[in-house]
Amino acid sequence: TYLWRFNLLNMITGEIKNRIDGSLNPIIFVGLISLVIASIISYSYAKRIINTLHRIKSFFKKTATGNLNVKIDAAILKRNDEFSEIASAALSMQKSLRSMVELDGLTNLLNRRTGEQKLRSTYLSSDDAEVPFTIVMADIDYFKSINDTYGHHNGDVVLQNSAGLLKKHTSHKGYAIRWGGEEFMLVFENHTLEETLTCLEQLQAEIREFVHAIEETEIYVTMTFGVACDGTLEIEELIELADHKLYEGKSAGRNCIVS
Repeated sequence: TYLWRFNLLNMITGEIKNRIDGSLNPIIFVGLISLVIASIISYSYAKRIINTLHRIKSFFKKTATGNLNVKIDAAILKRNDEFSEIASAALSMQKSLRSMVELDGLTNLLNRRTGEQKLRSTYLSSDDAEVPFTIVMADIDYFKSINDTYGHHNGDVVLQNSAGLLKKHTSHKGYAIRWGGEEFMLVFENHTLEETLTCLEQLQAEIREFVHAIEETEIYVTMTFGVACDGTLEIEELIELADHKLYEGKSAGRNCIVS
């Protein structure tokens, strides 16, 4: 009797074990498959995150070494998460740095350092493509007397207003540079001498008519322009020629265009 009961118990235990194993095996299999799929998805997602971080890091690294024209991956900006916010902030930072480095703080024109670099690039491009460009040196007439009469703060207002007119009349035609003090350089890209003179006549007329409101006083200023356009000259010679024409205009009484 005891042996029979023992054998019966073993049979029942074996049956239960088989049924448990039969039930667990599919669960374990499904669990393993799910774990593998989750791992693949996690790896793929992590890889995309790492790649995004690497692209953002590369942008910061290039910007930090002075490349303020580097572009960030447009796909990052289109993301709807924190990475797009970081990328947008990075672009804003780059824009601020570019303004600090490339623009004159008072007039918002190109500063001389950046202007010289851009001018050299214009010169080389013009030479390669065999298209004309014109350099203009411009100076506010009797600016020292404005400073002496109204103070340097109000002299800065005149500089800012004048720079705004120069920028307006070179927009989509070239660019304006604050060369130093009250002296500016205008560069007209793909413009012949005759086309540049037409632009300058329009600019000069607006400068003469512009009202500078200073301490409840309305004052007017004029500018003198020296123009150089010669495809046979080196860039330094062109600048020197335009500068020479400017001083010819000053010696002739100012408020004129000399080419």
